[in-house]
Amino acid sequence: MALDDDSDEPSHANGKRRNPSGRSACAIDDNAPVLVSGLTGEGIDELLRRIDLAMPVDPTVAVSLRMPLTEGRKLALIHAMGKVLRSEVDDKNMFLDAEVPESIVRRLRLADYKFAGTFPVPAA
Repeated sequence: MALDDDSDEPSHANGKRRNPSGRSACAIDDNAPVLVSGLTGEGIDELLRRIDLAMPVDPTVAVSLRMPLTEGRKLALIHAMGKVLRSEVDDKNMFLDAEVPESIVRRLRLADYKFAGTFPVPAA
């Protein structure tokens, strides 16, 4: 356990960590570290805001697909990574209307399974 230079208080573990500038974590520019108190939770809102800003956006597209039931892996990924709006099964195929991240559409090559000429439409 370390001690702050100007006091006998601990700087981590079960004690408070001091902000040397005296400013709150929210007042610091977006390139500075975010200070979060494990004791009070102060700074968590700023941390979550910064995480949201840093994460890349993967736009969602609406797709209408006709996929063979033998493509079980791809069907499972569509259900897991997207939002299936409608599905219907016939003898050998599954018909799907879904909203899926654009990266998944590319990775699974879903354009090969387009149905009814509605592929892809930007989701609302």
